[in-house]
Amino acid sequence: MPIAVKEKGAPRWFGADLGSESRWIICWLLFFVTSINYLDRQVFGILIPDLQQRMHISELAYGRLVMSFQLSYALMMIAAGKILDRIGARLGLALAVLVWSVAEIGHVLARTPMGFGLARFFLGAGEAANFPGSMKVIADLFPAHERATATGLVNSATAVGAIAAPIIVPLLAMRYGWQSAFLVTGAIGFVWLAAWYGLHSWWSGQHQEYIPPRATRNPRPVRRASVSWRTLLAYRQFWAFAIARMLVDPIWYFYLFWLPKFLAQEHGISGTAAAPYLSAVFACSGVACIASGYVSSKFVVWKWTVNRARKTVMWSLVVLMCPTLMIADRIGNVNAMVALICLAVGAHQALSTHLYTLASDLFPSQVTGMVVGAGSSLSALVSVVTAELIGRVLQSNPASYLVLFVTAACLYPAAMLVIQALSPRLAPVKIEES
Repeated sequence: MPIAVKEKGAPRWFGADLGSESRWIICWLLFFVTSINYLDRQVFGILIPDLQQRMHISELAYGRLVMSFQLSYALMMIAAGKILDRIGARLGLALAVLVWSVAEIGHVLARTPMGFGLARFFLGAGEAANFPGSMKVIADLFPAHERATATGLVNSATAVGAIAAPIIVPLLAMRYGWQSAFLVTGAIGFVWLAAWYGLHSWWSGQHQEYIPPRATRNPRPVRRASVSWRTLLAYRQFWAFAIARMLVDPIWYFYLFWLPKFLAQEHGISGTAAAPYLSAVFACSGVACIASGYVSSKFVVWKWTVNRARKTVMWSLVVLMCPTLMIADRIGNVNAMVALICLAVGAHQALSTHLYTLASDLFPSQVTGMVVGAGSSLSALVSVVTAELIGRVLQSNPASYLVLFVTAACLYPAAMLVIQALSPRLAPVKIEES
């Protein structure tokens, strides 16, 4: 059953159609906004050991605060993709950054777990549009042989935010109080907004000469989507993407929100002392995103099929992760343990890069925002449940991290088997123009 789309005209980025050089400028802007996105969501996790004592927040309450963020993230993701496909990613991303930056600063007003829960809820609602918007831009602007590289670059930005947080946040909190960490990180979003629209004025003005001649650009307009949820949900390709995300994404939230606590509780490493370890872990994830995306794109350039290129890289990452996670928590040496976690987290984000790329491989750019939004929403809802479960497991036994690592190791091959069963050749969905 083909997807029918209605022609709405071509999206125009910064006042003109974009050539090759121009689209990489946009990609770097997406890189920076994704860095801010992950910096902002990390602040609370970095400060929680101190805030738990100040505000009397239990392990179960912390799990529910994580759940508050994930619940709003999931619910807004359902609408975000559809909205972005209709109003365009440029305006949609700007509105999202405005909302989450205000919510980040709003943490300053919280004095109870309920107050933090409200701030986390609105933060999640704003941040929900970042990845659907970014993946829609990549699908709009990049061909198949560049798509994984562009996605890898944007996904590597999660590492930048995750690295910056354990460096910046403890220093701000130590010198100016915990409120300053939320104020500063929230303000960075407004700086990005100024750059986003400042570039619009710059690009539309004196630098028009850098836009390639119309004859060198794709004359076929890109259409906006008019697709029903029922139509989308009928495709096996959608469920291949969505179920794989549902299995894998909760593991990333575990790394993001519980890894600082794991280092503090199991190895006595917290605050500024944890910064080098966390920085190493997330630096590896950033490098792995870019490297895996480049390798996958290179395979396509070498005339490999998209199916062979993507799955070769993805299965290789799974083979690396599974034994690594099985033994990471059993090693007594802290440096060796962190090295193994670096490999696991790096491979995870490399796999996540390819899952995002699958959305644009399997579906046309007109509906990429909707596909990524719906799949991400479902995975975030699953992550809400897992946050509660993780909180309960650690509440009953704070030393249960080994069980969590082993469970994660089993989920990666399960995700790949789902993709293979539902989309054995990664055949793209055909669209019908109307």
